[in-house]
Amino acid sequence: MRLFEPRSIRAIAVTAVFCGGALAAAACSKSLTVGGARSPGSEPERVLLVEHEPCDTAKASKVEDSNRDGRPDVMTVSSGGRDACTAVDLNFDGKIDRYVYFDGSGAIRRVENDFDRDGRIDEVQHFKGGELFRKDREMNLDGKFDTWDYYEGGKLVRRERDSDGDGKVDQWWSFPEAGNQACPVVAVDRDGDGHPDVGSEVDICKPQGDEPANILATSSALAPKPPAPGASSSAPPSPAPSSSTPPSPASSGGTQ
Repeated sequence: MRLFEPRSIRAIAVTAVFCGGALAAAACSKSLTVGGARSPGSEPERVLLVEHEPCDTAKASKVEDSNRDGRPDVMTVSSGGRDACTAVDLNFDGKIDRYVYFDGSGAIRRVENDFDRDGRIDEVQHFKGGELFRKDREMNLDGKFDTWDYYEGGKLVRRERDSDGDGKVDQWWSFPEAGNQACPVVAVDRDGDGHPDVGSEVDICKPQGDEPANILATSSALAPKPPAPGASSSAPPSPAPSSSTPPSPASSGGTQ
């Protein structure tokens, strides 16, 4: 199994991480399947199927037309006297690219992004108390998540990835240098036992042989697909009702 398989330009990000940030196989749970399984040291349950959470824009209580083309760009739906969700058309093509959902306090709890403008969700961001703690990403056009990014204090600390689409994590990425996403250490499971194989770890910034070089060559494919040709470079105002806002497509869909 190669560390990376060729992916479409739809790929927003990739990869996956060591169990608990360490390589000891004994520390890794054998239950690394996606549906219903929990990642070691992580409470939130990972999910497999990409599902859109309803946000009924037909009942929007607030509507904005940022570029004055006669079509709504930002639509906010209220429930119980508070903002429940906001739908945003970022590139003014008449299609929703982002949904933002709020908790009872008004803080962001969930963000859904369609980066390649095909009408399907590519990424779901999860927040607790307005702080990002996980991103679920769909990279291979099969309608299932295959990459899970975990954050602490707003910083990416590890990734897990199902590289072959069988519903089991087979790549684990950690970031020994805090804040340096360019130099992860990667471990893989080639024998299918659900564990990182002993001796399989690769420090991306210390290439040894063909596989590390393959990772470096593939890194350029991790950026989000740019907006469709002719799309406006300006974007509607942030939908968040508070200072806590989700990152822009460029920042949230990069190499994080």
